[in-house]
Amino acid sequence: MSEISREALSRARFFFNKAKDCGISQRDDFEAYLDASIVFAQSAFYRAQYTYDRHPDFDIWWQSIKENHAFAFFLKQRNFIVHRKPSTIGQVIGFNNQSIYTNAYQLYFYEKDYSGNPISIIKTIDDYLSEAEKALVIAYNKFKPNI
Repeated sequence: MSEISREALSRARFFFNKAKDCGISQRDDFEAYLDASIVFAQSAFYRAQYTYDRHPDFDIWWQSIKENHAFAFFLKQRNFIVHRKPSTIGQVIGFNNQSIYTNAYQLYFYEKDYSGNPISIIKTIDDYLSEAEKALVIAYNKFKPNI
């Protein structure tokens, strides 16, 4: 296994992709993979903290990252998952149209739009993973040791 595949964000993406692939009858698997993705995503921020916290500019970056939407989302969800119970996510409930769903993710959401309609859980997590990746690339480029 390559070193990059062992990184926390790579693992978060791995479990996210596993979640996306779950069929409608694999809802328990979907939830477990999604929880794993969230835990690994937040771990990426903690690993950056551990790796770079001795850099003189790290504290300024760390304070700014606490305002990052992805950091806030993953921190809140990870703490809930690790310390309380599996993630609490919204579920699409309906009896008439269940046959139109083929993937488990179609039945779940975290956020709603301004009209109150559920936003795809896949979009939410993918957007936050992308935001986390961008923030951590900035940290790497800013704090990596000069070799």
